[in-house]
Amino acid sequence: MYDPGTSAWSRAPLPSNLMAETALLGACLVANKSLDRCKSLAPVHFYGDRHGELFKAIQDGVALGRVVDAVSLKDRFDRRLLGSLLAAFIGHEPVSEYARVIVDTWRARELLQIAYSVIDDTAKRDRSAEEIAMEVAGKIDRISHGRAAENIVTLDDAIAGVIADLSKPDRIAGISSGFRCIDRRLGGLEPGLVYVLAGRPGMGKSSIAHQICINAARSGVGVLELSLEMSAAQLGRRALSTASRIPIMAIKRNDLTIQTAERLHQAQQELRGLPLMIDDAGGQTPAMIAVKAREARRRHGLGLLMIDHLNLMRPEDADAKHGGTWAVGRASNAVLSIAKDCGVPVILCVQLNRGVEAREDKRPNLSDLRQSGDIEQDAYAVGFIYRREYYLRHEIEKRPDESANKFAEREAAHNEARLMSAGRAELVWAKVRDGEPGIDPLLFHGPTATFSEEGEI
Repeated sequence: MYDPGTSAWSRAPLPSNLMAETALLGACLVANKSLDRCKSLAPVHFYGDRHGELFKAIQDGVALGRVVDAVSLKDRFDRRLLGSLLAAFIGHEPVSEYARVIVDTWRARELLQIAYSVIDDTAKRDRSAEEIAMEVAGKIDRISHGRAAENIVTLDDAIAGVIADLSKPDRIAGISSGFRCIDRRLGGLEPGLVYVLAGRPGMGKSSIAHQICINAARSGVGVLELSLEMSAAQLGRRALSTASRIPIMAIKRNDLTIQTAERLHQAQQELRGLPLMIDDAGGQTPAMIAVKAREARRRHGLGLLMIDHLNLMRPEDADAKHGGTWAVGRASNAVLSIAKDCGVPVILCVQLNRGVEAREDKRPNLSDLRQSGDIEQDAYAVGFIYRREYYLRHEIEKRPDESANKFAEREAAHNEARLMSAGRAELVWAKVRDGEPGIDPLLFHGPTATFSEEGEI
């Protein structure tokens, strides 16, 4: 164990403000209505012996509609403690300020303990500096948002929140994807959960994830897209193409008429000011992504994170040496931690392995997830993008030993299948933790790389 006595560092006493704690508790005992001035306060914020326990006893009693005072608590707490709290009572007006001081002092204690742990962990050298930094960033972020205390709720509070949500018209549990079928299947994108959208290259997983991000931003949700594959310019073109219905290649080549140029300008105005941020830096590690997500939440109010895609994330140095499967699993675990720490849903794009190409039925399943079962384990839902027309896009060739009639039959069947699958797509849900797996049919417009539901395209 690292001994701070051997360094220039020395461990200072943990900060506290017992006068503020006793004055506040005394006010709450004299008149329980003082609790209304302590909304940001939790038992964990107190430092004094049994102060946090006593504050919780007052909270619990008031929640049950009881009057809580020194008399009702005399059998649970030392009478000298109760007497000292009543003697410290100054008045009800300063309670809000006392609560602020107590929380701020708690933050100072937590930060000092984090600093000590950083010194110890760094001196041990049994973990990488990047891993320690990621862990510390998460702790500091939770302290700055007060979430270390707020994460703990009673079952009654959790149930009350569910019942309150049910009373709201057209309410889903999370953020709308903008696709009715997806919202019905998942009940919305909920904070703290990971939603995997997977597929082979060319299927459109990036396209549908990008569309969901734009749909969420249109509803006022702050979105961060971390695109490890496509550039910001490519995503910008796709957004304009979807909104204007002008093919991507026409925009890329500047092959516009007066009419299409006007439509493009209208699409730009329509998309202007959306709370959507794009980061297209390549080779990002889970630790780098975590830092960017927290920064986006602090500065812009993050409500949805999209990562495209998992297989392009650069593994942490400590994970890379254990091989690809281990590194992908660790990255998947890190994404789930980011979702929980930031309190946002995460859409995670994943590329499937080549095994699906060797099967006659190329519709993917969970075994096609590349390298790691952790992806399936960490995800709340796993959906595969499948477009049969992608595999039927080429003309078939006559086999050497095939008769003309047999080839004609096979060619006719191929062309019929290609016609039937044109513009069609499937979102194959192989896992939905609280719901049923199944297939949601979609339409796909190739020139604009746009997915839609029946009747919309």
